[in-house]
Order: sequence, then C-alpha cells, then structure tokens
Amino acid sequence: MIAPIYNHDFVETEAAKDVDKVLGVPGSSIIVLTGAPGLGKSYIAGHKSAKVWDNLKESGQRLYCKFDCTSIEALYNDLHQLFKDLDKTFEPVSDDRPKTWDIVYTFFETLNSHYPDYHKIFIFDDVEKLSELLKVLDHIGRYMRPSQQPSDAKVPDVGTWTMFVTSMKSVPRPAVYQHIGKDSFIPVSPFTLEEAKLLFKYTRLDDDSLEKLVDTLGGMALALRIFLKSIESEQADDSEDFLNGYLENIESQTKSLIEEGGVSEIEAREQSALVAIKIAIDRLVKDLPFPEESMQLLKVLSFFSERDLPRELIVSCAETVSTPEKPASEVTRLVSNRLCERGICVMRTENNSRLLSLHKLVKQSLKLFCKKEEEPDLLKKALIGFTRVLPKDGRRHQDRFLKFYSDHGRTLNTAIAHGFSRTPFVQLLHCDLLVGVAYCLSSQKSGVTKSKGLLKDSRDKYCQLVMGGGYSYDRLLKEQSNVDVSQRHKEVACILYETGIQHSLLQDEEYRDFIDKLPQYHQLTEKDLNNMLNVCEYRDLVNGHLTKEKLRLFKERGRDEKIRTVLDNDTMVQVAMAELLMQIFCVWSKTHSTLTGYTQELDECIQQSEAALEVSRKLYEETGVYLLAGLITDRERLAMEIDRETSSEKLRSIKDQLDELSNVGDDEGKRYAYEAGLMRSDLKGDNYHRMVCAEWKINCYGKLYQLELANQEQHYASGQQLLTQVKELARKQVYSNSALCYCYRYYAKFLSDCDKSGEAVKYILKAMQQLGLSLKNGSGKSHPELENHKFERLYRSLDKYYYSYKNAQSEAGDDTKLLTQQGKLYEYLKSLTESWKNETPSDQPTDSTDNFQVFDEIMTSHTEIPPYGIPPENN
Repeated sequence: MIAPIYNHDFVETEAAKDVDKVLGVPGSSIIVLTGAPGLGKSYIAGHKSAKVWDNLKESGQRLYCKFDCTSIEALYNDLHQLFKDLDKTFEPVSDDRPKTWDIVYTFFETLNSHYPDYHKIFIFDDVEKLSELLKVLDHIGRYMRPSQQPSDAKVPDVGTWTMFVTSMKSVPRPAVYQHIGKDSFIPVSPFTLEEAKLLFKYTRLDDDSLEKLVDTLGGMALALRIFLKSIESEQADDSEDFLNGYLENIESQTKSLIEEGGVSEIEAREQSALVAIKIAIDRLVKDLPFPEESMQLLKVLSFFSERDLPRELIVSCAETVSTPEKPASEVTRLVSNRLCERGICVMRTENNSRLLSLHKLVKQSLKLFCKKEEEPDLLKKALIGFTRVLPKDGRRHQDRFLKFYSDHGRTLNTAIAHGFSRTPFVQLLHCDLLVGVAYCLSSQKSGVTKSKGLLKDSRDKYCQLVMGGGYSYDRLLKEQSNVDVSQRHKEVACILYETGIQHSLLQDEEYRDFIDKLPQYHQLTEKDLNNMLNVCEYRDLVNGHLTKEKLRLFKERGRDEKIRTVLDNDTMVQVAMAELLMQIFCVWSKTHSTLTGYTQELDECIQQSEAALEVSRKLYEETGVYLLAGLITDRERLAMEIDRETSSEKLRSIKDQLDELSNVGDDEGKRYAYEAGLMRSDLKGDNYHRMVCAEWKINCYGKLYQLELANQEQHYASGQQLLTQVKELARKQVYSNSALCYCYRYYAKFLSDCDKSGEAVKYILKAMQQLGLSLKNGSGKSHPELENHKFERLYRSLDKYYYSYKNAQSEAGDDTKLLTQQGKLYEYLKSLTESWKNETPSDQPTDSTDNFQVFDEIMTSHTEIPPYGIPPENN
C-alpha cells in the first residue's frame, strides 16, 4: 500500500487551515476542495492525507489511495486496481452495463465489509462530474459518524473515513449536501502576498518584488513553486535580477503569443502562469546537453495523457527525435530527472518501472511550444514511438501496463481525430494504434466492448488504406455473397492481404525507414544475442524490443561474424504489413475468453481466428516467415473448437491437429520471426507450447469419453497418460508451480467429464497446493497469508470433505456440488496469485482474517450453487 507523502515546501494557506478545522472534529470527514487548475487543491489534499496517515501510525490499521476522477471509466479502473492490490474482488457492473457514480457507494460498502475497523483515507482527484459524485458522497455521509451525531445513534459501525475531493467545478449550493456539511466545502484561492512570503522565506526577494511576482502569476501555487525551484536549481546570485529578467520574459512571450495567434489577449492575461511554466521549461531544456532533442521529446509527450507515462514509452518517443550520437536513453534520463528537480512533473516507481506524470497545466504549457505547421510531424513521431512499444499478442509486456497504454492510446487517437494529414504511412500507424489499444482493452475484463469498437475502426481503416477511401470492411464482406457465410471473413482476409502487399506504401522511403528501425524480427537465440551484444534488459530493451542503438550494433556485429541477424528490409516491409492485418483478426478472436459456453459469438471468434491463420499461411508460403502471433492464434482456435464440437469425428481431428501443432518446431524450413524480447529463434524445445497443446488434448479426451461410450476406458487411459507428459513439461517451466497448477486444473476438468467428480476434487486440491507454492515462490517473498495456519487448515478441511463424500458414496449431484465449491475456491486463489505476482508493498495489511472469510463461507455453506465444473482456462 503506497503511503501519502508530505510536501516539504507546503504553506499553510487559508484553505489548508480550513481543512485542519474539519479534520479537527472527531469522526469521519468529507472535504471538497474547489478552484481553478494550478491553485494547489491536490497539493493540499496530498499533504493533509499524509498528516492523517502519520497520526494513525500507531494503530497500523489504515488504507490510502488516490483516484483519478477525470471520467467514470478512470475512477472505475482505479477502484478495481485497489481491490486487486488488496486481493479482493470488485465487480459492481458488467461490461455491457453503463457505469455510474453509484459505484462509489458500492466501493464504500465493499471496503467496509472487508476492513470495518480500518481508517480509510482517499483522494478523489480532478473530479469532472462533481455534482454526481457529491450526491453519492452525501448519501454515504449518512452512515458515517460525525461528531455532532449523538453517540447512541443507530448507524452501522463503518470505522472512520477521510475523503478529499478536488475539482475545478464550483458548488453553487453547498448547504444542499447536509451530510457532507457546509464547512467541508472549501474554495482554494490564489496565494496572497503573505502566503507567498512563507513560500519564499529562504530567498532574498524583497516584498515589492515578491508582490510583483504574485500579481504577474495570478497567485497560482504551481507557477510560484516552479519559479522557486528555478531560483534554487540555477543558484541565482542576485534573486532580484533573476526575477526582473523572468518577469520581462513573461511579458515578452505573452506579447509574442498574442501576435502569433497562440492565445487571445484576454486569455494571455488569465494564463500568464502558463507562460511562466513555459519559460521554466525553456530554461531547463537550454541547460541540458541535448537541448533540441529534449524540447522535441517534450512536445511529442504532450500528445499523450498527462498521467503515468511509462519510461519505456518515453525512451521510444526519444528515439524518434534522437541520433546515435545523442542516445535516447540518455535524453530520457536527463529530461525526466530535471523535470522532477524543477517541480514540473512527478515520478513514481511501480513494479520496478518508472512512471512520469505531468500536471495538466504543464501539458497545456507544452502545447504553447508547438507551432501549427509542426504539429503533424510531432503527432507522427508520437504515433511511431507509441506503436513501437504498444503491447500486442506475441509481445512480452507487463499486464499492469495494459491500462496505461490503453489510456495513452485513446488520448492519442483523439488528437488524430481532430484534423490531421493522413498520408498512407500515417494511416498505417493509426490502424496499428487502434489494434494495439484494442488488445490492451480486450485483456481487461471491463474493456471488451470498447475493444470490439476499436477493432471495427481498425478494419475499416485498413480497408481504406489498401482498397481506397470508399471501402469499408462491411462492404467488402457483403461483396462475398457467393461465398459460404462461415468463410467470408477468411475470403476478405485473402483479398486484403493480396492487395496490401502490392500497395505502393511498401516502396515508401519513410515507411521502409520505420521498418528498418523496428527490431521485431530476428533469427537468434537468447544465448547468441547475449554472446554478441551482452544485452541488458533494463538498458537495451524497450518493452521487449532492442533499442535503436542496440539494433544498429546488432546488425553490424552480425555482418562482422557473417550471421544473419534480422530479415532483409524487402521481406520485413511485407511481413509488417501482413502482421498488422493478422493482428486485427487475432485480437478479435481473443474476446472468446470472456464467453461462457457455446454461443454464436464463439462461432464468430473462430471465423476471425481462421482469417488470421489464412494471412499467416500466405505469409509463410511467400516469405518463409512464421509469426508467433499465428502460432498462438492456431492454438486458441483449436481450444475454441473443442468447446464447440459435439462430433467425436471432429474432436479426433482436432486432437490430431494439436499433435501436429505441438511438433511445428521440427520443420527446418521455417524461418521463425519472433519479437526480439522473446529471444527465441525456433520452437525446438519450447516446452510451454508443447505443454499447452497437450493440456487441450486432455480436454479432447474428456469430451470423447462422453460421446463414445464404447471407448470410454481407452479415452480415460489416454487422458491419464497425457497427464504424465504434461507434468514433465510443466516442471521444466520457469514458474513450474504455476504451470503444475494449470496442469491439475485441466486434468480435474477431464475427470469431471469422465464422471469422476470425487477424483476431480482431489486434483483441484493438488492445483490449489501448487497455487500456494506459486504464491510463495513466484514473487521471491512469502505471502503473509501463507504464514497463517488457516492456509493449512483449508487443505485439511478440503481433504475431509473429499473423503467424507467419497466414503459415503454420495450421489453425482452432491459430488458436482462439491466440485463446484472447490472450483470456486480455486478461482479465488487464482485471482490472489495473479495480483501477488506484482511486488508487494511492505506496509500492506497482513491481517488474513478477512481474506480467509470467503474460504470459510464456501466450506460451511449448504446453499445450492449452480454446477459449472471448472471453466477452461485461456492460455
């Protein structure tokens, strides 16, 4: 759990003192801070949260989080992440239902049920729909215990809450919200001269000069603090001279902006603080070793969302403005560090990855640097930098970053929509952007619907690119009326592939240069790479890709040693064009993981995967390149068909195809093209791939057992033999405990299909045991719950249930119910594992009583649970 941080330069303004008055009243508090951007609302909320947190140090029972409330979607994602970090479940609405601010009330109730005695400290930051949130918070206020309420009042015990709300919106009638309290609505005003004196007490500015500064900057706290950092960082000998030059610069640049049409005269007077921030950034950049590249980088970053920019994205964007003599990693390091030193941005670390955030005003001030004529080129650089590291199927990436990339991608997509020169190259980049963001969203439980919308847009844009402006995907689909419905997507994929590889874009110099610097494809193993280049993951890889500088060395060293390290450019431009088309279909087919049972949507997902595989097949025939995304899609297509099929003949065919697919690495003729981060040249010895194929073959035998009564004994024996093979492969995995956990789960599903529910429970227990070991070993540290005796007691209880049911020779219905209970427990433990794979903050609550409550409830429950067995896992 991340703790709030004190601000060392904090000034007790009138608004801050008003906050103290509200906090001084015993009980819970809801404090609403309103005012223009840059006045210090979030600054006050953060500092006072740290004070409350520190005051509760002795109790140890405290929770803190800051939520992004710029939209209901942003808030939902942050709430969901908090519960995930706490190993809890928060699913108040399904994906197809609109989210409303009522989720805050659900959040309140759910958190109270898990942590009734904890003090909860939360900041709802930058609230866009303030009135809607306040209605919910006012309702919540009825259940809190304000000091003016009689002690014998009959309200539930909800512990104490301290909630800060910050917003640029005003509250016309605060008295309406009776349960929040009129005194809790605190407008944040610009700094007065007296408050500014406290901020600048260690400088030698006289009162007249300081008054002039406060007046020029409109008393804006952010701009005043940035100016203070500038004096400290530049170690100005004469503060008065420094200030006079600074004020003259503001006046001069404001005048220039008006003349150039950047801002109107009225806006310039109101936004003088923006100009001041621009000047601070300008001075900062000029002091850097690579000023031109640094300024270009900042302009490019202004097209993304201001929150949580991953370092790898910044490095990738830096590569679009850097040269080998001015390395992107060095430009990134200098710019990021200096921005933090000057108070212009903040940086935090999550899972060993650095995330940079800019204030909204800083982002707006960066826009003042961008001239209208250079915007298209800057936006193109942002697209190139973004698509190069955007997570996709077959690329290695951190799951936690999927949210960050989907947020930044949508912001970039909005910028493109607001008028932009669409050359064929830019159209391709835009299509690539939409596919990548769709993949990020499809991997999030709440993003599948939006993912499909983006995939439809990407399909249309690809059609328009290769077929001409008047075409759409649906039009092309309708034109295939003479083709069987189930084959139309495949037919369209063939047309788009053949047309795409003949497009004039493949000869475009700009596109070919982009591909030449896109190190997606290579033919060396990890050992070969490290022997040649001594690859360091943090320094030399960007989201699994070799950096541009490392790629250049890679090619040179390969030439020196007469080793072919990457595909030739003519092949790569064709492969990249085809891969984008394949990814459109691949990502769509992945949405099957959200489906339960057989539906028409499953048929569509299978058709989409078949279209992707048709592109993969054609690409292999013409270039000899076999893409990893094609392999993954082929596996998943067969898994979907197992779920759908009721014919024993077709299931036997699927089993044979899995046999063939698991041996795909034995073909010496294929030139396997993998993402650089995966560091593999072929599939020989790829035990993970063989293991997954074998697990799905076990599923086949389970269904065949149900369909072929005469051969049940044979199918059961085949499933048992496969289990031995899968276990051997699982033990060779890096995370062997986790792999064994999946292995036993698939086998339990097989046993359930073979009407052996009691045995299935036994293997669910084995899966849970491996899950526990995975929890303990996967992150390199002990999970606090594993030290609790209840974890062992859980297994003993499950064993007891299993043997009691077996000895009593209970009916199949009861066995199914027991299997369902184990499955439910397994799902809970699995979610616990996934959340704990990230680094665990040292101050996370370790009281496991609440976490085991769900186990006790399931184990002691006698209510009927609809039997669902163990749903197949999407690998």
